[in-house]
Amino acid sequence: MTSLDNRTSGYRRLDDALAAGRDDGRLTAVVLIDLDGFRSVNETFGFAAGDALLAAVAPVISGAARRGDAVARLGADQFAVICPGLTSTFEATDLATSVLAALAEPFSVEGRGTVVTACAGVVVGHGNRTAADLVREADIAVAAAKRRGPGHVEVFDAAAGGALRRRWAVATDLRAAIDADDLTVVYQPVFDIEIGVLVGVEALARWTSPTLGPLGPDEFVPAAEQAGLIAALGERVLRRACRDAVAWHRLLDGTGTGTGTGTGDGSVGSSAPTVDLRVNVSPLQLRTPGFLATVDDALADSGLDPSTFGIEITESVWLEDSDTVRSALRGLHERGIRILLDDFGVGHSSLGSVTRFPLLDGLKIDRSFVAELSVARSEAVVGAMVSVAEAFGLDVIGEGVETPEQLATLRRCGCRLAQGYLLGRPTDADSVAALVRAGGVLAAPGPSP
Repeated sequence: MTSLDNRTSGYRRLDDALAAGRDDGRLTAVVLIDLDGFRSVNETFGFAAGDALLAAVAPVISGAARRGDAVARLGADQFAVICPGLTSTFEATDLATSVLAALAEPFSVEGRGTVVTACAGVVVGHGNRTAADLVREADIAVAAAKRRGPGHVEVFDAAAGGALRRRWAVATDLRAAIDADDLTVVYQPVFDIEIGVLVGVEALARWTSPTLGPLGPDEFVPAAEQAGLIAALGERVLRRACRDAVAWHRLLDGTGTGTGTGTGDGSVGSSAPTVDLRVNVSPLQLRTPGFLATVDDALADSGLDPSTFGIEITESVWLEDSDTVRSALRGLHERGIRILLDDFGVGHSSLGSVTRFPLLDGLKIDRSFVAELSVARSEAVVGAMVSVAEAFGLDVIGEGVETPEQLATLRRCGCRLAQGYLLGRPTDADSVAALVRAGGVLAAPGPSP
């Protein structure tokens, strides 16, 4: 259709160019051209129009290439210019710019004037590389160019490529772990620091990759979001946490204390412990069709009372302020499920979030403010946050408490609820059960203010 080399022939030409580079020490480049909007051409005008466009594009790219370069069509809308005998990367980037400029000039497709926009990814390698190496790296570069928008050229960056390969490895291992239910859920206690008793826990996912070792959620959660695994990951954590929470509630019932000592809002009516469960939820989960049904099923399957369950969301929810997200949050609120805003005070999380979205039940003061509580100005800010929360009838939790001084200052600011390493590190379900059996009493609440 295009009269160009196909993928097999293009790889062969690239291998030949790399072999020649081993002999003369010169560089070989791949300039990968990715057309913008090709799929919409097929969908709007039909495959015949798409074929005609490809046939018209091919000579434009070939005409912009140098004498001795090879042009191949590697995929549906992806072309590669194979450039042997280079002495610098600049020659390849100049060529990429020339190709994009040529495509931007009007040309005829079935008698109609057409302009095509595209992006280009450039990689330059020595003769010790393989064709597969260079094409893969050029593909990484062109993906980076597409993120910047039509007409951009990106040169492969080894560091970025390494990060992408690691992300792919993380996602591959994580998919298998989710399928095998091979994730660990730990729980960080939340205490009422006025009377020193347990009021709830925050569920946190932990995972050790069989190939990469222990990974933090700051790495595997973004990988899950990018790989489309976040809904499955979130569901695994949700179901496990709900089952564990019901087991703790049964312990409370078995000791005769019941679960009625908590009001469902983190407050405490006596010295007996409550174990309200909080699970982190990303905006992508809230946008997932069937999210509410998944929550309903997890609660029903475990028998957990919705009034003892809540979700924690971050400021990015406001950036994802779509009808789907708002509908999901309203649905949670109507079920009696509590909604807490995490990392309050940083980024876009502010008073505007509280006034704009009335379904919030609580705020978690970002740990960066708690860490600076030795500074009078930070104490004043935290005190103001507590006052704002109280004015709106919201719970407020100080997170990241690591020193007795921070704990004392939080009390002085009127913050009743807190969590952090000083109070309790994330721990397994059995350890939470032991804490419940012991009455949920805070072992070392620190000095009184």
